[in-house]
Amino acid sequence: MALLIVASTATCKKDKEEADKPAPEIPPESTFVMDFSKFNSTSDTSHTKALADSTYRAWLTSFLNVVFWNTVLTVHAIIPVAAFREAFNHSAKYDGKDKWIWEYTVTANNGTYTASLEAILSGNNISWFMYLTKSGEYERFLWYTGLSSLDGKTGNWLLYYSPAKPEPYIQIVWSRDPSSSTGQIKYTNVLGNDPGYGGYIQYGLTTSSPYNANYTIFYKEQNKTTKIEWNTSSRKGRISDSKSFNDGGAWHCWNELLQDMICN
Repeated sequence: MALLIVASTATCKKDKEEADKPAPEIPPESTFVMDFSKFNSTSDTSHTKALADSTYRAWLTSFLNVVFWNTVLTVHAIIPVAAFREAFNHSAKYDGKDKWIWEYTVTANNGTYTASLEAILSGNNISWFMYLTKSGEYERFLWYTGLSSLDGKTGNWLLYYSPAKPEPYIQIVWSRDPSSSTGQIKYTNVLGNDPGYGGYIQYGLTTSSPYNANYTIFYKEQNKTTKIEWNTSSRKGRISDSKSFNDGGAWHCWNELLQDMICN
């Protein structure tokens, strides 16, 4: 009897420890949602002027280069992005065998969805799976998967197109330095048979001066690479785009007011 009591107590203690096992941290939003904040507002007064004023050409060309990928995120990925953001407002439940589940509802694109974000610990990595259900339409559609290092410094996501077209669409690769808030995130079009397959946009945030943020954009159809650099505080920046400016890739700069200026 004594042995049974000891064994039962040990089992209960182990079960409690397992139930209390802390969930891994969800990688921050910056690993999933690229920062378009300086190039996403069509109501920007300088942008309005730029439509009719060639002295804003460098910034406007940068804006137009970024707007396509911004549209991908805000239109084609609006539901999985909303589900990702909502996860931070909820706690996970331990499901045994180093698996945790965040379950909640989220409203996006005029619809309500049931989300199940699952994390599985394996060695030094965490695998992520986001299942979304919309009543009457689809159940537990795997909208994206991911893999992140246990230290939270590197990882990737794979975003699928839609429940109607469940094909890999955008591959996201990211790295970050939590101590300095710097890092990189890259979106690549991996949709089979798409004309833009292989095209990508990469965003980086650094401690460099005078430009601490940058985009590199590759257009597969045009075989064109565009480079954009700017200062996140002053908004001063520059662009290299050989086909848009037909000049072999020289830098074209803009000032704090987004007006063209001679590059130093």
